[in-house]
Amino acid sequence: MTPTSATTASHWRSAGLALLVGWGLCVPTAHAAPSSSPAPTPEQALRHQLQAFFATPEGDTVTIRLPKDAPLGTPDEPGVQLEVRRLPARLADCMPATLSAYPDGHDRLSPGLKRLQLACPDGQQHLLSLRLERFDWRMSAARALASGTPLTAQMLRPRLTALGKLRGEGFAQAGQLAGFSTRRRLRAGDVIRDSSVQAIPLVNFGDTLTYQVDGKGFSMQRSARALESGALDDRIRIELSPGHWVRARVIGQRLVAP
Repeated sequence: MTPTSATTASHWRSAGLALLVGWGLCVPTAHAAPSSSPAPTPEQALRHQLQAFFATPEGDTVTIRLPKDAPLGTPDEPGVQLEVRRLPARLADCMPATLSAYPDGHDRLSPGLKRLQLACPDGQQHLLSLRLERFDWRMSAARALASGTPLTAQMLRPRLTALGKLRGEGFAQAGQLAGFSTRRRLRAGDVIRDSSVQAIPLVNFGDTLTYQVDGKGFSMQRSARALESGALDDRIRIELSPGHWVRARVIGQRLVAP
């Protein structure tokens, strides 16, 4: 090999070494594993516990307002809303807490003011006051209805209602109002309350009735006279003969049974 060739080879070996070293510097290093999610704040932990404690069998949404949160509006679907009035001063020292109704056995899902007992890991206990409202579908008047109007399904429509302001259970299904009439005038959109309706009498005082007695292998009917008015399933007095009266159950229009 000539001196020129040796020099050239040496040059290329040096250049190749330099290139390999350069490539080595460009090899990407393994990234560190992402850090785990930060631990929830005491307020977040309490919110999760309240959502679990007030979960409904239907799986309705549970929305919670803590003291610094914005006011809650009317929801678009059935659910539970909780407004916590005040948090314990040292909430961080009480997480995770064990929640229980106070007093024990109180219906946890009924609307109104609630008090919960927070049992802390260190043995301390705190009382947490909150207000619960529950929203669900209830029947309302689809149009204005005069007093005494017999109700039909076409006159009703469901409306999302705050149950705590209903003053009664209301009616979740149109079929529950079959055989009822309005007790007073209703405007379109008015929710049908228990006090808004009355059962339609199927028997009026003085009506001539059919008194029906059914037994094993026989059925007997006879005429009677109504001494009282009554709606379906009401028990009223009827006269079978002059001076002889009994109580009977209303089972249909001018139809009664023992």
